[in-house]
Amino acid sequence: MENRMLSPYPSLVIDGKWNPLFPKEFETWLQDNLRGRAVMVELFSTLQYNLFGRVVKSDVLQGKNGWLFYKDDNSIREYQHLNLLPEETAKEYAVKMQELSGYLQERGIAFYYLQCFDKESIFPDEYAQGVYQIGSFSRADQILDMLRSDTEVNIISVKERLKQLSDEQIYFPYSDLTHWNEKGAFEGYRCLMQAVCNDFPQVHILEENDYEIEQVQRETNLYGFSYPFEEYAPIYRIKEQMASEITDKTQEKWAFLQYKEHTHEYINPACSNDLRMLLVGDSFIRQFIKDDIAEGFAHTLSVDWLNISILDEVIAVYQPDIVVFESAESALKDTVPLVLQLDFIE
Repeated sequence: MENRMLSPYPSLVIDGKWNPLFPKEFETWLQDNLRGRAVMVELFSTLQYNLFGRVVKSDVLQGKNGWLFYKDDNSIREYQHLNLLPEETAKEYAVKMQELSGYLQERGIAFYYLQCFDKESIFPDEYAQGVYQIGSFSRADQILDMLRSDTEVNIISVKERLKQLSDEQIYFPYSDLTHWNEKGAFEGYRCLMQAVCNDFPQVHILEENDYEIEQVQRETNLYGFSYPFEEYAPIYRIKEQMASEITDKTQEKWAFLQYKEHTHEYINPACSNDLRMLLVGDSFIRQFIKDDIAEGFAHTLSVDWLNISILDEVIAVYQPDIVVFESAESALKDTVPLVLQLDFIE
């Protein structure tokens, strides 16, 4: 329920000396291993909500109309627009992106920057009562504006399109704290592919009628308590899937990658082009649209953005024609420092 390891039994003696933390560690161990703990946690969670309307999970923020959002100090500041980059840092980031784009262009590789947005940026009116935004300019907006004004990088922002659809169900209100659902993901996929097709008209884009679409009920459990809001989310299944994932030796081939368990490679023998697509991103791509993208290319490789620092090594092995770098809004706190540290493009 709590998604963590149980506390181990503590050592009474460490390095031949009495462990002064033993009483506290023993109490923690006892609380974790006490018989019936799961029942008590579920009971406590249920009572807190039924009596006080309070969600007790520490990383969950309850918004209006029952909506649930991910909560930590960074996410709240993100929503409030209190974490803008210093202008010098934003400019340096733009310079690095331009250098990366130039580095790839010199090798005949097209580059696209895809910015994804968290749920609260598309549905700010559903956020928690009493938490206010300062202006309408977020850190992601700041970065996109800087890239537009100071670089020639191909930018793909899905925010405008998703805002147009904000009266539809394009994110998960309750069952996912951050992500778009498969309807929202499909719209993001279309934004990406239409931008790519401007330069590569031979690439095929899936239409909505290429999918079987089914509404599926999802439940939300909070420490074993079933959240009492019904949610139906669309599931998009490609009717005639042509691309297939290479599973044999994938992990061995890409063993040098970070987060390699989230590396996915596809081949599409029926594709009408011989283009190789490299996706460098996070869960917005990995969990939702990598399969869809693979339908448009002869070869597709999806790796985590943690590998941006060794992108030159990935390129040397994979030899892509197109590179897409994607970052979720909440991930900018990590992707910005990684990009600023890039040294292979200097």
